[in-house]
Amino acid sequence: MFSICDGILLSGGEDINPQLFGAEPHPKLGKIIPERDSMEVSIIEFARNKNIPIFAICRGIQILNAALGGTNIQDVESEKENCLKHFQATSSRGDATHLITVEKGSKLNKITGKVELNVNSFHHQAVNEVAPILKPIAVAKDGVIEAVESNDDENHWILGVQWHPEDMTKTDKDMKLLFKAFIGAC
Repeated sequence: MFSICDGILLSGGEDINPQLFGAEPHPKLGKIIPERDSMEVSIIEFARNKNIPIFAICRGIQILNAALGGTNIQDVESEKENCLKHFQATSSRGDATHLITVEKGSKLNKITGKVELNVNSFHHQAVNEVAPILKPIAVAKDGVIEAVESNDDENHWILGVQWHPEDMTKTDKDMKLLFKAFIGAC
């Protein structure tokens, strides 16, 4: 079935099962769907083996990181000191709610031409220790990792973002550019 895929987009959704990265469930862990986690881990492994481009959004960056050997923060607000409010339940999904700093020369920087982006925020989990084959390329003011890419970017196109660019495409051209870059990589 995957052989017909030119690219893999990992979308947002439920929490990641912490057993995937060797942790016990946090008291604030939300709903998990182990079958989805398992399926997406298999998809990530297939895409890696075949060098199929991966664009991971919100939950997607978290499952990507866990599948490749990283760990995640299960509840940012209770596990990270002086953190921003990363779950903006009262905001419109298309509204930017905080600024992130983008690493110069990274895929995200090359796509948008920017070293800062305003993004929306609807998550309570996040990347903690980055998987060995990934590298962090954007962070929020509180240090929460907001984007990752492959360490071997020339051979495998991987971009993971913690926000929801799909909800911002009507008002932010940079978010459209992310999808254009993904489609171009496919």
